Amino acid sequence: MTRQTRSNGVNNNKGIALLSLVALTALIPLIILLLLSLNTSQASHARYYNSADTVLKMKEIKNFLMNQSRDIDDDGKYEPPAVGTGNTLPAGSYNAKDAWGHDYSYCAWDLGTQNSTDTIHFSNNNIAPPDSYNNLNTSLLTGRIVSVGPDGIFNGITGETPCNATTARGDDIFVEFTQAEIGQVPGWRREAPTGTETTNKIKLITKADTVVVGESPATPPTTPTVKMDVQGGVLKATDGLVIQTTTVDPQNPINGQIWLLQ
Repeated sequence: MTRQTRSNGVNNNKGIALLSLVALTALIPLIILLLLSLNTSQASHARYYNSADTVLKMKEIKNFLMNQSRDIDDDGKYEPPAVGTGNTLPAGSYNAKDAWGHDYSYCAWDLGTQNSTDTIHFSNNNIAPPDSYNNLNTSLLTGRIVSVGPDGIFNGITGETPCNATTARGDDIFVEFTQAEIGQVPGWRREAPTGTETTNKIKLITKADTVVVGESPATPPTTPTVKMDVQGGVLKATDGLVIQTTTVDPQNPINGQIWLLQ
């Protein structure tokens, strides 16, 4: 092999290496663009997942709060559970933080006569909610749960707070409930703590439960103040409704039979 041939081979190898380097250099922006695109897509997916997860959890908390609401002072309006210190949620069997680790804010309103019966467990906030032009008598908004979103900042306009804002702004999330929604929650009962328990339990009434009207199930009624009102529906028993007046208990009571002692 001559010196010229060897020189040409070296030059060819250098040329190929140079072309490869140029091609690789040209691909670097494309690779960076692809990586940025993948990173942006992953971040968008994470934001969507966290937002969807937060809304789902907030709706679960909403149902819990509605189930615990009561017309505790008999004024015709449901009082939701009282707000915790610093507009926090009351204690419950749920995670009180959103997907980004921020505490939820909670707002509760008492739309009727101000509750003085039980202000520890139920709201007595008579400030009108930010609906119906802030008119307490025409408002329906009863509770609101607020997540401040990924940025951890409440995005209301000047003067707004989580409880007086008319709408959610920025990345904030509002989940609300009204008087009408609470009225559609059927069959729940509150049990006081027993034994070593420290919190109330909320249970759904089932066929296995005994429903007692105004008296302890362990003793018969002792005063004429026991009453049961049935409104907006038909009272039905297992085998059909039978009402019978008698001076003594029936000898052979039938399932589903109701009798009235004269």
